[in-house]
Amino acid sequence: MKRFVVFVGILLTLSMLSLAQERMTFKGVSFDNTVENFANELEKKGFKEVGREGNTIFMEGPFLNENRYVGIIATERSNLVYMVNIMLDVHENWSSLKGEYESIKELYEKKYGKGDSTEKFLSSGDKMRAVWKEECEYFTRFATKTGGVVVGITNTELPYHGLVMVMYMDTRNSEKNEAENLEDI
Repeated sequence: MKRFVVFVGILLTLSMLSLAQERMTFKGVSFDNTVENFANELEKKGFKEVGREGNTIFMEGPFLNENRYVGIIATERSNLVYMVNIMLDVHENWSSLKGEYESIKELYEKKYGKGDSTEKFLSSGDKMRAVWKEECEYFTRFATKTGGVVVGITNTELPYHGLVMVMYMDTRNSEKNEAENLEDI
């Protein structure tokens, strides 16, 4: 019996260590990286850097069979990746924008199960105007053991245009980012 208890204790410890080491990934690259290392790994997968701003590196590369813009966002001080945003195609009509949102949402449902959706307009009238004026809340959250993914509709700089954005967030580095920000206030 003692050996069984020790054996179970060892198994629990190993499984907890395994879970503690799991991190959110994007394209197989772990969020347990500095923004520079993360970008270098994405370059190996066909992405190219197209710009930098503060603690964010912007890249362009293959995602869902098309060339997409990606923003890799890191914590201010420790420079660890906590969020990756992928911008899909720009649309000028509601039916094509909603169609892309639904198809991307469906893909993530196959991987993560049913997400938590909010799909509503805060004003009546033209749907693309509502997207552009940020009077549209259209997104689905998928929780994971290591963070989460949000698929949502957002506006662009172009009037009456919108796009689908996919956001990956790592829980551990998001908490680190919040702690670093709290130290500033």
